[in-house]
Amino acid sequence: MQPMDASTSSGTFFQNIQFIVSQYEHQQRKEKCMAGVKESLLLGKWVMRPPVGYDILKRDGKKMLVINEKGRLLAKAFEWKAYGNLSLQSISDRLNAQGFKICFQKLSEAFRNPFYCGLIVHKALEGKIIRGQHPPLVSEEVFLAVNGIMSKNKQGNRIGGNEENIPLKRFVRCHECDRYLRGYRASKNNKFYYKCNTIGCNCNKRAEELHDAFGKLFHQYSIILTDDMKTLIKKQITIIYESYNKGIEEQRELLGNRVVELAGKIKRMEKRFVMEEITQEMYLEYSAELKADKEKAEQELLKFGRQVSNLEKIIDKALDYTSKLAPLWDSSDYTNRLKLQFLVFPDGMTYNRKNNECRTPRINSVFYCISKLAGVLGKEKAGNSQMKFDVSRLVARTGVEPVIPP
Repeated sequence: MQPMDASTSSGTFFQNIQFIVSQYEHQQRKEKCMAGVKESLLLGKWVMRPPVGYDILKRDGKKMLVINEKGRLLAKAFEWKAYGNLSLQSISDRLNAQGFKICFQKLSEAFRNPFYCGLIVHKALEGKIIRGQHPPLVSEEVFLAVNGIMSKNKQGNRIGGNEENIPLKRFVRCHECDRYLRGYRASKNNKFYYKCNTIGCNCNKRAEELHDAFGKLFHQYSIILTDDMKTLIKKQITIIYESYNKGIEEQRELLGNRVVELAGKIKRMEKRFVMEEITQEMYLEYSAELKADKEKAEQELLKFGRQVSNLEKIIDKALDYTSKLAPLWDSSDYTNRLKLQFLVFPDGMTYNRKNNECRTPRINSVFYCISKLAGVLGKEKAGNSQMKFDVSRLVARTGVEPVIPP
């Protein structure tokens, strides 16, 4: 069993490795699940949570979707828009008066959802449109009529619904304002942009250019390692871990014994009080002191974190995961891209419009360490496995962040 001290740089280092392993295993589970989801969708079966207006009903061991009361009201809302051309706010007010609380923004999303006319559209289908087995809320004619009316109400910039094209929103901050850049699509040229929301700030960048700058830095930590390099890096990480955790196990044992000793004293103190060998005043005074000492010892013990019993397996998975960073980011959806970005760059990034530079205050110490070791190994002769490094020099610090060239 290998102890982990979460208060040291190596402890944080190996916590990051565990986070990487969890992310990797999650991605594998997702791939298996999505294969089953795609198969069901191709058959017209909706296996996710249905949109508002539908309930899941179990009958004879099978699940089926049925239209509920909100669905019937939403069907009326489609007709009000198609034949009465009422505003979204007016329709929202009507629905609210009938007990269906929905804002006009959510109503707009519902009107654009083809699920309500019996069609299934999902990113797992890769652009295919499938006729669903669920009952449609409205006919295709009504659905197209509503969307034909809404398409005439053009807006200058459109936000939302295009998150796959703007994965760096809520990740990159403006260098001047320290506010997250928002993403939008300009109707004028149909291009995606990132922009700071601060009034008077001119930080505005085309999405493709910012993605290219981000990709240059991100790919630096997606390294294809040979078997020899993996073997040497694995040995070096093990050396780092063992050198920084020498004596931790003894300290854990001492603190554990201290906690047991104090717990015994508290129990004996209680027994003496019950047997009237000491006064209540003495019991309250000394028991409070013992309990405070016990709590302090327990808090110190918690700082050592949990033990690592599969160190070799964790390192192997971390090295394997490193080589897949870039392909995973390229193939992931918006949510998983965001998770992966924050895994590698925990504090996000800042963009300086004047210098056209992206900077990051911190890099995940695992990826930083592996990339540094890989760089050193690339210059060493094959078979040299006796290298030793100071882990503190392999952990990226604020102020020495890499810069993306313009």
